Amino acid sequence: MAEWRSYYDANAGRQDAQGWYADAPLRFLAAAGGFESARHLLEAGCGTGRFARELLRTRLPGSARYSGVDFSPAMLSRAARRLAPCRQAISLIEADLHNGLPFADACCDRFLVTYVFDLLDSRATGALLREAHRVLEPGGLLCTASLARDADGLMPRIAAGLWTLAARLAPGRVGGCRPVSLASHLPQAHWRLLARRTIVHGGLPSQVIVAEAL
Repeated sequence: MAEWRSYYDANAGRQDAQGWYADAPLRFLAAAGGFESARHLLEAGCGTGRFARELLRTRLPGSARYSGVDFSPAMLSRAARRLAPCRQAISLIEADLHNGLPFADACCDRFLVTYVFDLLDSRATGALLREAHRVLEPGGLLCTASLARDADGLMPRIAAGLWTLAARLAPGRVGGCRPVSLASHLPQAHWRLLARRTIVHGGLPSQVIVAEAL
């Protein structure tokens, strides 16, 4: 992922534009993630803090803590400005997700990852999910959204296929991201699936998953 740091630093100002495909999936995730009872929300790949601000303002209790991790200093700078007015305790940390998370075991009860697994290969995806399981307390929730490889309907499948092709031929045009199938990476021995839904917004499918750490 380190090779993409300069790309996201240079394009931090454009990241909020992904709302054309992400807004509806994130609305569903906000409603399904049980954030109203969260005590410590840890977000891996927090970006500019756009979704975090929405959760902090409308879902999380004032007593909750929020920790955001990202590898891009430019994104973290934007997140810091955006989240400054929020009343909750907030910490932002620069770290590469490939190197593990700088948090103790069982330190949080919500682990949020949105449109990050799209950038990771299969090995890194498995490693991040193991880290999510490590830092979540038993019964804590993994809350995630990602571009979906599989979808019902011809047009969403075509859209996902074209995005996949673009990611292969010109990865810089799509920020290195491509549609994935995340559910296959969640072993039943470690996770209990609470919600799984594919949502098409802007013609592009995303998959939202909420899973309980066992």
